[in-house]
Amino acid sequence: MMDPIHLPSPARRSLADLIEEDRPAAPASPIERLMVALRGRYLLLAFLATALGVAGGFAGWSIKAPTYRSTASIGFEPVMPKVMYATDENRVMPLFDQYVLKQVEMIGSPQVLRKVVEDPEWKTTGLASDEAAIAMLERQLDIESTFRRQNVDVVYVDPNPNVTRIIVSLVVKHYLELHRNEAENSVAHRLETLTERESELQAELDTIREKRLAFSKEYGTDNLAQLYSDQLAEINKLKADLVEFDLAIKLYKSAENAPKEGDAATGVKDQLTVAQIAALDPVMRSYVQQREGVEQEIARMSISYGEEHRELVQAKTLLAQINSKIEQHAKEYMELYRKQVIDQPNLMMRDKVGWTNVASLAQLEERYRLKSALLEKMEAEHQTLWEKKQQMDAIQQNDALIEARLVETQKARDALELESQSSVSGRASVLREASYPQLASNPRRQLAVLGAIAGVCLGIGIVAMIGFTDLRLRSMVDAQDVLGEIHQLGILPQLPEDLADPDQAALTAHCVHRIRTLLQIGTPGSSRRVFAITSPGSQDGKTTMVVALGMSFVVSGSRTLLIDFDIVGGGLSSRTDARRPRRIGRILQREHDLTDGQLDDALALVHERGLRMGEALVELGYVSAEAVEEALAIQPEDFVGILDVADGEPILECVSPSGVEGLFVLPIGSAEPEDVSAISPATARAVIDAACEAFDTVLVDTGPVPGSLEAAQVVGEVDGVLLVVTLNENRKLLGKAMEHLQSVGAKVIGYVFNRAVGRDVHEVAESSMSGSVNQTVGRRRSGRAPVTRVEPPSRLGPIARAVASASGKPVKGASRKQHET
Repeated sequence: MMDPIHLPSPARRSLADLIEEDRPAAPASPIERLMVALRGRYLLLAFLATALGVAGGFAGWSIKAPTYRSTASIGFEPVMPKVMYATDENRVMPLFDQYVLKQVEMIGSPQVLRKVVEDPEWKTTGLASDEAAIAMLERQLDIESTFRRQNVDVVYVDPNPNVTRIIVSLVVKHYLELHRNEAENSVAHRLETLTERESELQAELDTIREKRLAFSKEYGTDNLAQLYSDQLAEINKLKADLVEFDLAIKLYKSAENAPKEGDAATGVKDQLTVAQIAALDPVMRSYVQQREGVEQEIARMSISYGEEHRELVQAKTLLAQINSKIEQHAKEYMELYRKQVIDQPNLMMRDKVGWTNVASLAQLEERYRLKSALLEKMEAEHQTLWEKKQQMDAIQQNDALIEARLVETQKARDALELESQSSVSGRASVLREASYPQLASNPRRQLAVLGAIAGVCLGIGIVAMIGFTDLRLRSMVDAQDVLGEIHQLGILPQLPEDLADPDQAALTAHCVHRIRTLLQIGTPGSSRRVFAITSPGSQDGKTTMVVALGMSFVVSGSRTLLIDFDIVGGGLSSRTDARRPRRIGRILQREHDLTDGQLDDALALVHERGLRMGEALVELGYVSAEAVEEALAIQPEDFVGILDVADGEPILECVSPSGVEGLFVLPIGSAEPEDVSAISPATARAVIDAACEAFDTVLVDTGPVPGSLEAAQVVGEVDGVLLVVTLNENRKLLGKAMEHLQSVGAKVIGYVFNRAVGRDVHEVAESSMSGSVNQTVGRRRSGRAPVTRVEPPSRLGPIARAVASASGKPVKGASRKQHET
């Protein structure tokens, strides 16, 4: 029988410090997350990046060949040389920039490009002569011109150098032909237009002159203005005679009816109106005409100007002066009128020429009537003459205007005929023929580099995508991403079954001790230290974690009980080979209804005489020897466990020694998978309460969550739940496990990352524990602290064996005799 293990307890440290040391640094940037996704796939990454990089470089090199450029320049003249006349062709062209832009559009127009592909020289390029070729030229032909620039560059770029020069030459050639034809057609069209205009104006001029000739025949002259003036003078004279005849008639009547001496004067009134005076007096007539002209001007200005306008004020002042003159002249004329007509009427009649022959008043009135009729006739003729004069004036104006237009048109036609002979080729000319093709670009090297980079990036992207879509936990960082704020209490490295490396065993033992230390610090001063260990899957190593952690608690001086609450799996009971047969006395008590007092009497006899329990009961006569034999036959198949404790059996009679001093196991006993239905929170609470009365620390091994029914009953009754997360665990499964624990009210105090490898072990475990572990190993190697190494039982698993072997003490196996007693 081996001696129990006595391991030194690790030094106590701050919980916050230890958690921060064990917690992996979450990726803080996309680059770090990318590195996590690529972890463990570096060979695949190297292969894909190399293969795709080479393929991308080759594709980039082949995708585009070098190109060559050929360029020709066309110049445009804003001013053409003048031979004799100034025409539109040799004046500075208005909107010259717009003209150049129009020519740029013409160079690349389908008209020119269609001529290019139809040219016989086009066949030497080996290209097709269809609409697709025209569309290709429209896309690739580059016509360069800048604002206020007289030159246009025609550029074509193509992988074939001969093709570039041929295409540029053909484009320039056919554009110039089109430009020349348009220039010639433009001159011919303008000459034709001017000739037609000349004919139209000549015909119109002939028509007008025929009308003038008709007027001349009717009036004997085409100068109707003089006729109109002479006739107007006669009408005015006739009007004056009528006024005089009217006065004579009134004077004649006044003389016949002259009042006697002393009577009041009657007959001719002594006051004439301004109009009557104007009819008799040419001076007054001139004043009246001036007044009418000023009044018309005032009326015109009043429409456009304000009342205070300077010209309007001056016109009103002039009108006032004319009115003053009219008023003054009227007074003077009336004074003379009174002396000659009113005061001496007979003298007036005698002095009037032609009146001396008037024999009577009737003759005066007849003459007045005849002159009135003549005046009416002359006024009608005068109105007709005025209308004819207006028509003649319009005809004469049109005659002069059309004749001027005709002269201008003839001059423009003559100038265009002369000037077009020097500018018929147009304003465009070739400044530089199509140049020898020069290398435009050779992007192969750049494209190859870009292709290689793209291939490498694609390889990285593929591997990264595999990593991002992989639902397995490949590192502690992945686990931390899923669990969020749940603390990582430590790691357990992946260990081989033989565990031949003492450094690796020491490192593993140290990891377990750190986890146990954090659990102890997390419940300071608590009278209960009950922890449930569970996991998302059934093969995550939670049972190994329970055994190793229980051994670590024992090292710290804590009497520890491991409870196997995984009735379906029973991993802890199987791992520790914990089978506690039911005592003979309990079997006999159950089969033969023995009382507790009878068992106490038999137990006293056992202590007194050293008998077995069955022998003592037979000697006391409580049972027969046959009953004892039957009980001994049942005992090898009747094991006690958690259900018996729940039914009231003393827990110390149900636990099994583990082989390590201070470490005990409460197995599942004879429970079957169908007994899971018997587990309830009350059952779990009863077992845990009984365990806490007899042990310092209780570790409960449950089934996986959320699949295990008994786990759901237990996790809510313990002081804390420790979640074991294993490398390559499914993320979704881990997430569901956390959701289940939170839904049943479990207090998850942290998680352990199991089977860690590579970088996770170096970054977390070795970085914080290398000092103490190396010192321990160094002391062992130097001989300053020699220890006795023994091989622990293989059933404990590599991690538990690492904790045991790192202590340097043997493991005591549990004997069947101990089980039976």
